[in-house]
Amino acid sequence: MKKMEEDDVHVGLTITPTTLTACPRSTLISRLLPYYALPVHFDSPSLGTALHGDAEQGARELGYEAEVLIEADIPGIGLMKGRPDMICVEPAGYTGTSIIQDTKLTNQGSLATVRNKKDGLAKPDHCAQLSFYRIMIHKTRGILLQDGIVNYVCPLSGPERAKQGGTNWVRRPVKWMDLDELLAFKPFDGLTTIGEHAAILNEAKVQLAAGKSPEEVIAALPLYGYTYIGGNGRWCQEYCEANFECSRLGGGEGVLANWQRNLHFADPEETA
Repeated sequence: MKKMEEDDVHVGLTITPTTLTACPRSTLISRLLPYYALPVHFDSPSLGTALHGDAEQGARELGYEAEVLIEADIPGIGLMKGRPDMICVEPAGYTGTSIIQDTKLTNQGSLATVRNKKDGLAKPDHCAQLSFYRIMIHKTRGILLQDGIVNYVCPLSGPERAKQGGTNWVRRPVKWMDLDELLAFKPFDGLTTIGEHAAILNEAKVQLAAGKSPEEVIAALPLYGYTYIGGNGRWCQEYCEANFECSRLGGGEGVLANWQRNLHFADPEETA
């Protein structure tokens, strides 16, 4: 939890590879407003932070770079920051390999989905995130990383682990995307692109600087996350920790009522 509180990247309106694949409205709420969230929504972030802490220590013991701050001005995006989990660049006289790895805490269903993917690759959204890191590292260090790996880890009991083939983790390679592909990529099969997400976040900075309140800026935005994963609001219900506050703010170009009806959101004050 302390590591989560000390996060100096995912704050304010800083653009990161992760925020570009999330719902811009959710990002703005979680960055700019105090909000009510169900405690269960913090299970994955808390466990993930602990997992990353262990991985970070192990990587450093092996002499790799872990959680190093990378900053770069990317065309079509602006200034981006991030801390990739692990970067390994071996000397040319040794193996000459260069790799970036990221670890994702996942649930049982998602682990099975990754394990059974026919192409054998990491999820497209995670390929996009690591591809941004690759571009940022190339721009700042002149190193074009050769390989990317995503480690998917799921906390499982013994019986459940047996159902997953005896392991609770899967390693999958990344399919690299160039900048044009990234800007045109639509996270979670939604209707908006990463390039549009960057424009939305940058415009929010302009509006806030002009004196609009965070609530005004956010309420005027569509519910981008509603179109993710099939367009039935599943992402909002299962993955958005700010869904109660999003519901309270209203707006969303007229689809809020449908969103609330489908997800059966209750007002926290009414259920307290």
